[in-house]
Amino acid sequence: MNGLKKQFIKSFIKLTIVENKPGVLKIHIAKLSELDKKYKVYDRYITEAFKLLKGIQSTYIDYMHSTIIINYSEESVTSQKIMRWIQIILDVAIDNLDFIEKHGETNTDYMLKRLEEILQRKLQILNRSI
Repeated sequence: MNGLKKQFIKSFIKLTIVENKPGVLKIHIAKLSELDKKYKVYDRYITEAFKLLKGIQSTYIDYMHSTIIINYSEESVTSQKIMRWIQIILDVAIDNLDFIEKHGETNTDYMLKRLEEILQRKLQILNRSI
């Protein structure tokens, strides 16, 4: 996928905090409700990616309302760090769309391992910056 198309996709996805209560972050993601059903099979992996960030306890993806609800430990992580982590996850997913489409159905374990390695490197950088 060319860089221009990736930039278009990234600009298309808008994250907005709907609710930010202690320990609960609700985020609206524009166009989430329009996501192709074939990508919804990755929900479990997205949840696991969120939980790589220490302090995230659970997540719930609500496609009908285009929101994600994240329960987290205030002692371990801030809502700002969670937002940065979500953006990193989105960037990694978009930057690797061709790879995901190529290996997602035929070699899921390989794809997940590689993406987790990328996310772990990005998480180390994030943890050092905050």
